[in-house]
Amino acid sequence: MTVADRLRAIVDSLPEGAAVTLPGDALRTWLEDDDPAAAPAPVAADAAPSDWRSRLWTCPAETRLGVRELAEALDRSADWVYRAVDSKRSASRGRDPLPCSRLDGVLVFSAGAIRRWLDVSAVTVNPEPGHVRLHTKRQA
Repeated sequence: MTVADRLRAIVDSLPEGAAVTLPGDALRTWLEDDDPAAAPAPVAADAAPSDWRSRLWTCPAETRLGVRELAEALDRSADWVYRAVDSKRSASRGRDPLPCSRLDGVLVFSAGAIRRWLDVSAVTVNPEPGHVRLHTKRQA
């Protein structure tokens, strides 16, 4: 089976709008072993991540989450979620409030809106280096 066939097997098992991250080592191995007789790794259709921390990034953008699911996905408390929704508190911290809607008085969050908010709100502390520095010991 070719690399394209292996990738197609993975993509065909995904729900609409899902994303995939593959380890580079696996892809390199597939490219090196591009043997038509080799079978692809089995991909189960029900192999969806079980926790919201992973599912937030793979579920369709229109997926709705409650406060508890979002707190699990962000590894924060439910209180943190309620505080992050408060526009006055967020403005005092210099960021946009967590995007949400209310459905019968209950906060509801869209997975796509949360992913966009996380991308915009993230502050890079240590940027990825553009080049590699080689530190050598100076000789006296």
